[in-house]
Amino acid sequence: MRWARSSYAAIVSLASSRSRGITFSRVPWTARKPAEKAAIGLALVLYAGLLAYMIPRHEPWADEAQAWELAQSLSLKSLFGTYIHYEGSPGLWHALLWMLSRMHVTYAGMHWISGAIALAGMVLLTVAAPFPLVLRLLLPFTYFFAFQYSVVARSYVLFPMILFALACFWPRRLVHPLPAVLLLGLLGNISVHGFVVALGLAMILAIEWYRAPKEERAPFRAWLGPAVLLTALLGFAAWCIMPAHDAGWLVVAKRVGTHDQSAAMADRLSELHPRARLLSSQVRVALAIIYQFAHELGHGLADKFHLGIIVWALLVWGWVREGFLRYSLPAVLLLGVCAPFQHQFYHSGLLWVLFLFLWWVTWQERMRAWPEREPWEADLSQNALLIAVMLCVAFHLVWAMTAIRYDASNAYSPNLAGAAVLRAYLNRGDKVDVAIPPNEGSKKLGEFFITGVEPYFATEPINNMPFRFWFWGWDDEMRARYLLDTENRSTVVVVEETDEDLRYKIEERRLGSKGYRRGRVVCGQIFYPDMKSSPYTNSSPLCHAFYEPQNR
Repeated sequence: MRWARSSYAAIVSLASSRSRGITFSRVPWTARKPAEKAAIGLALVLYAGLLAYMIPRHEPWADEAQAWELAQSLSLKSLFGTYIHYEGSPGLWHALLWMLSRMHVTYAGMHWISGAIALAGMVLLTVAAPFPLVLRLLLPFTYFFAFQYSVVARSYVLFPMILFALACFWPRRLVHPLPAVLLLGLLGNISVHGFVVALGLAMILAIEWYRAPKEERAPFRAWLGPAVLLTALLGFAAWCIMPAHDAGWLVVAKRVGTHDQSAAMADRLSELHPRARLLSSQVRVALAIIYQFAHELGHGLADKFHLGIIVWALLVWGWVREGFLRYSLPAVLLLGVCAPFQHQFYHSGLLWVLFLFLWWVTWQERMRAWPEREPWEADLSQNALLIAVMLCVAFHLVWAMTAIRYDASNAYSPNLAGAAVLRAYLNRGDKVDVAIPPNEGSKKLGEFFITGVEPYFATEPINNMPFRFWFWGWDDEMRARYLLDTENRSTVVVVEETDEDLRYKIEERRLGSKGYRRGRVVCGQIFYPDMKSSPYTNSSPLCHAFYEPQNR
C-alpha cells in the first residue's frame, strides 16, 4: 500500500498551497478539522484496499488487451502513423501504455497503474471538491469510480482524474490559463467523448475571456502560447480520430447509425406506449429521438433515467438563474456523440463524471458570488439538487456492490481460462487457428474478442493472426484475410461464441462439414447494469469454443 500512501500525500500536499494557481474547497487542508481529515483518509484507504482486492480477481476482456497489444507490439511511429487511425480514438492511453511496456511493466501491472490513476482522481475529489463531506466520502465507492473506471483498465480511467484536476485549476483559468489549457488538451486525447467535452470547455473559455474585464484576465499576449498549445493538442486528437479509408469498423458504424437507432427506439416506444402506434411514422421517429436523447442524458446517473433527467434539470435551472447556461455546452456535445449511435453502459458513466465536474466548477463560482455562505444554504433548488444526487449515489452504490461481488466470484471474461486451454494445446505441438464467421449482414464483430488471450503469451499463439492485436482494416475483406485453409493446416480452431451473435452456428456447421467437433468451451460474462428491467443484470456471455478434428 506504499504507492497509495505516497499518491495520497503528494496530492494532499498540493491542497495546502494556493501559490501555484490551484483552488480547492474553501477551507485549506491544513486548516480543516482533524475529524474531517481522518474521515477522508479512512475513505481513501478503504478505496485503495477495495482496488487492491479487486484487481487481481478481474479477468481482463478484449478491449483492455487491444490497447495493450497495440502499445507493446508497435513502435511509436507505427502506432500513431498508421494503426491509431483504425481504432476510432485518440492515443493518450496508448502512449501511456507504450511507455509502460518499455519500462517492462507487465499486463497485470497495467491494471495496477490503472488503479493508481483512479486513486489519484479520488484524492482530488474527496480533498478538493466543494461538496458536503458525506457526499465526498461516498462518491469513490460509486459504480464507475469503484469498478468501471478503475478495475477495468481502459482509457476512460483518465477521464475522472483529468477532469477533477481541471476543476482545481478552473477558478484561475483566466489569470493563469496554461494549466487549464494543458489539461484540456490531455482530456481531448483520451477518447472521442473526451475530445467533444474538451471542445465544449474550450468554447466556454473563449466566451469567458471575451466577456471578462481586462483586470480579471491575463492579457492577450499571455494567452497566445496556451491558445496555440490547445489548438495543437486538440488538432492532434482530431487527426488521430480520423479513420483510415479501409477501416472495417466504419461498416459496423453505418449499420448501427442514427437511422437504425431511431427506428429501433420508435418500435420500443410503441411497445411501452401502445397509443403511440396511432401516430404517423414521422411523429413516432421524432418522439423516439427526443426520448432517446433524454434516456442517454439520464442513463449514467441513476437506475431510473427519469431521476437523472431531474438532476440535470435542477442543475440547468440553477445555471439559467445565475447566468451559467454556457456550461451546458460540453454536456450537449457529449450527448450528441452518445445518443445517435449504439454505445455501451460504460460510456454513459462519462456523463456522470462530467456532471460532477460541471456541478463542482459552477459551485465554486457560487462560492465567489456568496463568500459568506455555502451556495446550497437557503436555496431550494440547490437543496433539491443535492437530495437528487444523493439518490443517484444510492443507486450507484448498489451497482458497485453487485459488480464487485459478481467480478470477484465469476469470470468477467473467458480470456484467462481460454489462455490456459490454449497453452495446453500449444504445449503438445498443436497449431491453432481462429475461424471468422461470415458477415451475413451482422452488426457484430465477435471474432475481435480473440484478442483477449494475446497478452498471456510471449509469442503469437494463433497461427493465422497477422498481428497480436485485432486489425480493424481491410473493410469487408477481414474474413478472407484472417481465415486461411483451416481444413488442412490447423489442429485446433477457436470460434468466438455469444448469444447476441448467432453467426457462430453457421461456422459450427461449416467446421462440422470439414471434420471438426466441438471440444472445450470456456465462458465469461461482463457485468452490465440493465436499465430496462432491473437495477443489475448481466450481458450475454462470451465463450471461446475449441474445435478439434473428429479423428483424434
